[in-house]
Amino acid sequence: MLYAGHEHRRPASPRADLSGLELWQYGLGRGRPVLPTPTGHLRTFELALSGGMMGSDVWTINDQRYPDTEPLRVRRGGRVRVAFSNMSMEAHPMHLHGQSFKILAVNGARYADPIVKDVVDVAPHMGSTILEFTAQSPGDWFFHCHKPMHMDGGMVTLVRIG
Repeated sequence: MLYAGHEHRRPASPRADLSGLELWQYGLGRGRPVLPTPTGHLRTFELALSGGMMGSDVWTINDQRYPDTEPLRVRRGGRVRVAFSNMSMEAHPMHLHGQSFKILAVNGARYADPIVKDVVDVAPHMGSTILEFTAQSPGDWFFHCHKPMHMDGGMVTLVRIG
């Protein structure tokens, strides 16, 4: 597509020398203190992501498919920590509705200045991610893999804030 006034411009040639380039990863982000300060106790949840074995379209959290997954029940104002471990051979971009979270660690690397997001990619083959948020919005919030096939296959749970 050509834009008016730019018909004679040509895009820059791709960079031939890629040495010295660093691939982006969560640790390169710099977080800001934008999350509400928790007023309650810390609750920690460990969630194992699995599925897709032998061509199956079943995707699970702690060996359960939604709607049979156990909700993460927390009190409003509480600090919530979620530790994901990925037992499958595919990455899972896990998305939380209604809240934002800090990404504390990925694959064992802890971050001093955690970036704030609402989706985090949990790497395949035993990848791990630890995140933390303040339960601020009452109600039931979907927490699911953002890949439609995985979500449809059951990789969904609820964060239930009361």
